[in-house]
Amino acid sequence: MDNEKRFVDLKVTVFDVPWQMNLELTTQCPLRCPQCYVHLNQGTHMSLDTALYWIRDAADAGVEQINLSGGETLCYPFLEELIAEGKSLKLSSAIALSGIYAGKETLEKLIAAGVNDIFISLNVSTEEINAKTRDGYELAIKALETLKELRFILENGGIIWTTG
Repeated sequence: MDNEKRFVDLKVTVFDVPWQMNLELTTQCPLRCPQCYVHLNQGTHMSLDTALYWIRDAADAGVEQINLSGGETLCYPFLEELIAEGKSLKLSSAIALSGIYAGKETLEKLIAAGVNDIFISLNVSTEEINAKTRDGYELAIKALETLKELRFILENGGIIWTTG
């Protein structure tokens, strides 16, 4: 093999700035998943000022997408506000949810705020196996069904599939 072909063309594979940024907004989650590190309802939230600072900084730097996550992202009290701010700054936003608290009204509010992608976390496709590492299987399935009903999941979301 010739030496020139052994090296990656960095002009093609490196970005000037990251195209995506993740903000872990909260360490709260009411589920008790065996694999998880969060602190249940005793966790903490990122301050709204700090979250807004990082979203604005990302937009100024040229980041294209913000991922808003947690613990359980829906435990964060200012989620809609952050999504709306990101949208106003032309940032695409994605959120990861377990399914808990993800009722139709809540999901409609997030969609109205401008969220681009909603992902629901599952570890496997059956409740029995999923329960070995993650709680809330039925909540995740219900959230997926609601997103399908809202026609959101067909174009803007899906499943975060984690294997252990």
